[in-house]
Amino acid sequence: MSFTDNFGNPQGLLGRIMLVTMEREHLPMAKWAFTQFEVPQSGKIKEGFSVLKEKNNG
Repeated sequence: MSFTDNFGNPQGLLGRIMLVTMEREHLPMAKWAFTQFEVPQSGKIKEGFSVLKEKNNG
């Protein structure tokens, strides 16, 4: 597997190194993103940072 193949489908030692590096580089942005919204106590976060409130029909 060539170096560029690992971008689309990371495998092996080189792929693991790439993933660890990407995670480390993206962490500051991810932490910042989670400071930009509030999650209600009765809420959940799903993919895309959508905040969903649980329906309370009581």
